[in-house]
Amino acid sequence: MTEAPRQARHDGPTRGLVLSGGGARGAYEAGVIDYMFSELPHELLAKSRIHIYCGTSVGAIHACYLAATAHLPRHEVSRLLDMWRNLRVEQMLRLNLRDLLGLPGDVRALFSQARTPPGVIVNARHLREVVMNDTPWDCIHQNLEQGLFDALTVTATHIASGKTINFVERFDGGVPPWTRDKRVMAQAVRIGPQHALASAAIPFLFPAVQVDGYYLCDGGLRQNTPLSPALRLGVDRVLVIGLRHEGANGRAGLQNPAEENYPGPFLMMGKVLDALLLDHLDYDIARLEGFNTLLRDGRLAFGEGFEERINTISQRMRGTSYREVNAVTIRPSRDIGEMATEFVFIHKPRLGKVQGYLLGKVAASDLLSHSDFLSYLLFDGRFAEALIALGRADADASRDKLIEFFKD
Repeated sequence: MTEAPRQARHDGPTRGLVLSGGGARGAYEAGVIDYMFSELPHELLAKSRIHIYCGTSVGAIHACYLAATAHLPRHEVSRLLDMWRNLRVEQMLRLNLRDLLGLPGDVRALFSQARTPPGVIVNARHLREVVMNDTPWDCIHQNLEQGLFDALTVTATHIASGKTINFVERFDGGVPPWTRDKRVMAQAVRIGPQHALASAAIPFLFPAVQVDGYYLCDGGLRQNTPLSPALRLGVDRVLVIGLRHEGANGRAGLQNPAEENYPGPFLMMGKVLDALLLDHLDYDIARLEGFNTLLRDGRLAFGEGFEERINTISQRMRGTSYREVNAVTIRPSRDIGEMATEFVFIHKPRLGKVQGYLLGKVAASDLLSHSDFLSYLLFDGRFAEALIALGRADADASRDKLIEFFKD
């Protein structure tokens, strides 16, 4: 059931946090989150909350964690960091000799649908245990009822139809007016671990997750940075944490065709994964700024009544209103794909003979092809530590913007 937007339960601007998907890259998000809740002035955070949490894939796991810990001092972010720091690639990747010998059976299961595969390459069972055990799931609903935040969304993809599903849980229930795009839908639910796991189920790497009888996978296939749900839930200010370096998409030009070799499997897998999780953040932010500019120019040209007049028509035609939304974006100042390659070359002797060899082959392929495949897979506390440090440093570089974001 669709409802009209409700009145906010708080004074001042409505703040939203948008968290992107990207597998092991999510440790960067954890670093930014840690800086916000540990380094910004306590008195500022005490009176200025984040009201809306929106996440996709690993960002959905983080969004759920923050909603579930809204009652704890500084969201007990140290526990989130420990989750990342305790990961070991030996546990998370199924690349030892025994796993490789069983890989043909897992691939057959993937195509035969005879049983749910455990995940190709990635140990999905271990990820499930981490997600189930490290987030106090029941606290999400308690914190929502107590007014500690307004809404939480998790984005997943329905495999059979290809539709993007925005699972929404908010204080008054239901969902506000949503997009008219038939490929996107919103569904009011009581969000639990199954929604977060479905959102993080990268195709082929993690098995699809069944929710209410439907099989779902990674929400990043169509909505890797869920800015749209935050806007539809009424944010006035939004903080977006991206997981792709701004210059990453254009870092390599075309090389001499005479130097190209036939693409190997790791190169192809990396390019497919890059395409599946393509980040439209730049486009979405540019579109948002375009609407902001339109409203500012309209007020200058037609007076302060312009916004009221255009929104009268917008409410009648679209069921919602236009408003200015201030966006703060933080994203990696370094290329995480290159950092992953460097990590493997440095730590290869400590990763085991078989895993070290295979990860070295992937790293070499990524280096030559400028692919990011490895950076999605490298669930390891040592690599996570480097990404956490980078996230904290980039957040510190945006400290003034963050303080302004939290001010009333």
